Amino acid sequence: MESKGNSGKVLAIAAAIAVLLIVLVSVALAYSGRDVTILKDRTLHLNFNGYAVEVPLAEDGAVFDAPCLMTERDNEVTLLNDAGASVKINKKNLATGKTQKVTVEKIAYNELLRVEVTSSKDSRTIFFRTQSSRLPQLTVEGESAYNGEYYMTAADAPTMYKLNEKGEYTYYVALDPETNGDVRFSDFRKHVLDNGDVRYSYHQNAPEYTGFASEGYTLGSRVILDEKYKKIGKDDEEAIYLLESDNASGGEPVDNQSFVLLGDKHYIVSGQIQETAEGTDNKVAAQLIQEVDNGKVVFEWKSTDYPELYELSEGGASGDYFHMTDMLVDPSDDNLIIASKNTNTILKISRENGEILWKLSGKADDFGLSEAQKITAPQGLQLTEDGELVVFSAGNPDKITRLTLDEEAKAVTKRSDFTAPAGSKADGSAQLLDAEANAFGIGWGQNDDGALVTEYNFSTNKTVFSVKTADAKAWSARALKYAAEEK
Repeated sequence: MESKGNSGKVLAIAAAIAVLLIVLVSVALAYSGRDVTILKDRTLHLNFNGYAVEVPLAEDGAVFDAPCLMTERDNEVTLLNDAGASVKINKKNLATGKTQKVTVEKIAYNELLRVEVTSSKDSRTIFFRTQSSRLPQLTVEGESAYNGEYYMTAADAPTMYKLNEKGEYTYYVALDPETNGDVRFSDFRKHVLDNGDVRYSYHQNAPEYTGFASEGYTLGSRVILDEKYKKIGKDDEEAIYLLESDNASGGEPVDNQSFVLLGDKHYIVSGQIQETAEGTDNKVAAQLIQEVDNGKVVFEWKSTDYPELYELSEGGASGDYFHMTDMLVDPSDDNLIIASKNTNTILKISRENGEILWKLSGKADDFGLSEAQKITAPQGLQLTEDGELVVFSAGNPDKITRLTLDEEAKAVTKRSDFTAPAGSKADGSAQLLDAEANAFGIGWGQNDDGALVTEYNFSTNKTVFSVKTADAKAWSARALKYAAEEK
């Protein structure tokens, strides 16, 4: 009987050991495929509104820059990698591969987003500035009396942004220049289509491009965004270049001088190609304008098809005899109005056959302007709802001119000229904000003083609102004001 009892005990112990081994093996197998890296050695991969960023968790309490944030709608933040821990942003759970909506009431240096990373043995808390340190440091004086937001870019960094009436950031993209090389944005715009849909666009340079380019142009591609600032089109269709046509091989870069969006797949864009001017041996930069609808070129205009324009040139290096600086569609007849800096001319062009319908200013002016009345180096155009043409020109001093034209009689029926309170070297703009007060929003473009935008009332000769930056290299190619978005 005693031996039987001992045998039973031995069997029980053996069984217990077997069970323990099974448990240990199961635990080992369960953890064998897991990453047991401690949090301080991990990196968090996040995406803010379509722009990715990687941040190390080495330092608890570290503060980082978000690449893109906005106040007008909820921000979409996605966790791209398995952190091996629970992740929360502003106390909201952030699961791997999932997107969380995060509200930002105000973009400011002292306003932070809190990210908590917690595992069973460790935790980390890091922060993101709502106002990226990569954004221009602004000095704001006054407050705009006119509704709207200025759309701007920084010439020295991959940055674009919007400012409200108080000069506060309401939206921005500010990428790390160390990881984005020489990428730059310019000509940031808002578009409202005929059906009421809101779209945005910007020009992105092509630093790798080594082909033909004349001085003063930034060549690259145009990108269109939907109302949520998401790129429209598939990955291989997001960027707009010149299309194949009688004048282009297809794939050549477009310039950043202007862009007209008529629909999601309907736009007018401009670029340059090198040609020999008719009747000469001179190589020149031919201005090429393409209207594209659903992937097809439906209209094209080339400056060298009109040899008389070459004779109008009054400047321009490297054969840049024309140099278009702005372009818009006149809603009264759907034709194009373009500004040519190096011929000192504003032209209207038929979108049916490319005919030059009239020339304002320059050597071949059709409107009877005296030499003193002619416009020098037009940079920016605006066509008001009343059909008034506003021209910003760099003439030392810079000027803003309001014009009412009788196009049939080729006459200027009303005109007002204003000397700008400062100067612009290039890429300036002016918008009439108040017709009675002669108040304008002036984007200074390239300048040496760090001036970004000024709202100036010429009736009182006073600046009512201005924004400057300490770094003159952060100048903005145009500063255009559009109606603010509703939250």
